[in-house]
Amino acid sequence: MKRLFIYSFLTCMLFIVGCNEALISYNDDTEIAVIVRGEEITVGDLWFLYSDDRLIDYLDGTIKAKLAEQEVRELYMDVSQELQEIKNMKRESSVYPSEF
Repeated sequence: MKRLFIYSFLTCMLFIVGCNEALISYNDDTEIAVIVRGEEITVGDLWFLYSDDRLIDYLDGTIKAKLAEQEVRELYMDVSQELQEIKNMKRESSVYPSEF
């Protein structure tokens, strides 16, 4: 009976230590999750953006956003001028005509 208890105890301890190691490696923020055209997205970046249960669901969108960001940078696009024009058009269209 004593032997059975010792074997059970050792088995449980090995199981607990094994699970603990898996959790430590899973919680590494600097671990690379995805590389998109040479730019790394780490696990920490994804945890910053999303909760654990939604992380995998939004991974596809994060990759697409990173690709779009890289494409904008590559084309040297500056959308600030277009945004300013849209704001000006909204401001002008909201002005009511004066009364005669």
